Amino acid sequence: FMLSLLRSTHISNLQMHQGHWNRIYGRRIAEVTVGLIGVGRIGLRVLRRIRSFGTPKLLVNDILPDYEFNREFKLDWRAKDEIYKEADIISLHLPLTGSTHNMIQRDQLLSMKKDAMIINTSRGGIINEDDLYEVMKEGHLAGAAIDVYGQEPYNGKLTEIDRCIL
Repeated sequence: FMLSLLRSTHISNLQMHQGHWNRIYGRRIAEVTVGLIGVGRIGLRVLRRIRSFGTPKLLVNDILPDYEFNREFKLDWRAKDEIYKEADIISLHLPLTGSTHNMIQRDQLLSMKKDAMIINTSRGGIINEDDLYEVMKEGHLAGAAIDVYGQEPYNGKLTEIDRCIL
């Protein structure tokens, strides 16, 4: 998802299917600030895969930080609010709990850079889908990739947003 969002391959694909050629160059992982929220077993695997594409600035957050990971990676442990404001792309790796349900709502989304991107492959319900739709419809955020939903199968308004991979 990071590669697709950063390079806009999903948009290029859609345009090609509509008969339009528009080369989109996008950005490289090594050139952006990546924020990971949740650095457990899966978050660690994501970090290892990111390393294959260069050395982006890595902002990370976990309820139980494991500073031993700093031996393998150059990690910058930050508060979630700081990650929202500074990261170019944010990837979530969290369980759905009382404290993570609707953790990312309108205020958090709007605190992100206008051209930031967010990925949720962990659990539906962590990002408020209605708020994500409204914020993206207003032109905020360059992209999102969601493969988990509060209600599955998903049939919500995010299907109207081309720059949201579902």
